[in-house]
Amino acid sequence: MSLIEEAADIVDTIGLIRLTSAGVSLIETKITTASFANGRAVDQLTLPPDTVVAAVIHDGALTVPRGDYCFRADDAVLVITGHATDSDIHDTFQRGPDGD
Repeated sequence: MSLIEEAADIVDTIGLIRLTSAGVSLIETKITTASFANGRAVDQLTLPPDTVVAAVIHDGALTVPRGDYCFRADDAVLVITGHATDSDIHDTFQRGPDGD
């Protein structure tokens, strides 16, 4: 895969802010119909270590998801993480554990 293809592939996932003093990052990823997470619950995903799903915004409504929350197309997912990169979050929500 070329660097341009890789960059275009992760447009749906972006780091929003890095809180250096706290050692955490806020990352947003958008769920589409093609996303691995679409139709899956939070507790069905294997999140990177030190990572939590902090909020989901769907149709302008904010939800603090529990483990049984099922992701839907057009969800904007806000993740707080201590160590994961934008690419790690993209892989978790968009591609799944097998990279599909």
